[in-house]
Amino acid sequence: MTTVTTRKDGGVARREPYVDLTDFGSLVNRLFGETSMHSLFRLGDSSIPGADLVETDDGFTVEIELPGLAKKDITIDVTGRRIAVHGERKEQERGGVLRHSTRTTGRFDYELMLPSAIDEDSVKAALVDGVLTVTLPKSKTERPKHVPVT
Repeated sequence: MTTVTTRKDGGVARREPYVDLTDFGSLVNRLFGETSMHSLFRLGDSSIPGADLVETDDGFTVEIELPGLAKKDITIDVTGRRIAVHGERKEQERGGVLRHSTRTTGRFDYELMLPSAIDEDSVKAALVDGVLTVTLPKSKTERPKHVPVT
């Protein structure tokens, strides 16, 4: 079920209901420091990087902003409906005195429970321009079957 709301500019905005659960899960994580079933993304003790989950008839696409990370610094595990992305952003070596920094370093963990089963053997991932894109095709039993009307 999709929620439809009217924006101030008169346009229409659509939101999927489980997005609200993910937002609530993030709030609970920040309040209690615990891992919820919906998602957790920690990068050091700082802000949460941007991440999007898009669902189509054929599968899901997760995009996570990870600027400055190399492929070798990221691991992805998929089990059932759960995807987990782990890695580490390391401190850069510098030749001078660091006077100010707002960059985050350390381990990060991102976990997401998808709304339906996926085909674990067909998952693909790519890191391009600091954005990790993970494509997760739905299990054949989860894909809608279109029936023609005769």
